[in-house]
Amino acid sequence: MSEMNALAGGEPQEGAASKKRRFAMPSGPINGNSFQAEIPGFKEALAEAFESAGVNEADTDLEEVHTKIDAAVRKHSKKFYNDPRTNTRMTAAEAKSFMGEFVDAMMGAFSNTLYEKEWFEKVSWNGALLMVVFWTFENPKMFTRVLKTQLIEFIDEGILAWSEEERITRAVWKALENATLKSEGQMKKVNAHLMKAYDDAHFNAPYGSTTAESLSPELATLQDFVKGWMTIFIGKGWGALEAGLQDGSPTGIALALTVIFQQLMDPENPCLPVSQQPILPPAPWSFIDATATELIADLALAGRGKN
Repeated sequence: MSEMNALAGGEPQEGAASKKRRFAMPSGPINGNSFQAEIPGFKEALAEAFESAGVNEADTDLEEVHTKIDAAVRKHSKKFYNDPRTNTRMTAAEAKSFMGEFVDAMMGAFSNTLYEKEWFEKVSWNGALLMVVFWTFENPKMFTRVLKTQLIEFIDEGILAWSEEERITRAVWKALENATLKSEGQMKKVNAHLMKAYDDAHFNAPYGSTTAESLSPELATLQDFVKGWMTIFIGKGWGALEAGLQDGSPTGIALALTVIFQQLMDPENPCLPVSQQPILPPAPWSFIDATATELIADLALAGRGKN
């Protein structure tokens, strides 16, 4: 769980100047065609964030970093500035969703630009993003029902959502590293099936199928979700596992399925929806082994996996 907090930038540390700047709308229109105008407060906010994260000139060329980030900001700002939705009146919920898209695009751009920097996950990006929001959206209709003070909340929630998706993506890949697949190419194929199954399981897992009276409703729902994820994955990814594993037999696939999902259910870095993470039992979770064995046995009875 600590990794998620680090990705989100932790609790922002603000001085009096940054608190004052936080809700001060920069004056002067932007150049909507060239996007060459200075972003008021942006460079100062970045400097403040880097200082709080312990990033300094001795270790990093901050001028070069700022230039790269500035270029990424302008590219995505122009896209969102020209989005016709900015000229429509939105409810607060709609505006929050739009801001989530904006933050996701910006954080993705920052990550792609600075992925090799060890300090990236330590930086609180919210203050700099707030300056970008003020600069990008000049008197937009979409904020009609939004208090200016809510924008930082939208940004914080957007960063948390982005960081959680990044954490899940890395956790899935890490789990596959333990599954003795033949090559990175095979890992990519299996990874695609595993991520697609994760998406599908959110709505299509067999909710209500776990009926043991000894389990809490919350744990029963968790088991239903995990079983659904495993079932969908093995249904979609059997061929990729059979071809990609060192041992592609049903026994080898059962072992790989167990190893992968025990790693995914690591309480220290659980690959689960946020609401289900506190419910996860300690590792190793016997439910994973039992479910993997059951699924492979069912597929064997159905004729799959026979040579």
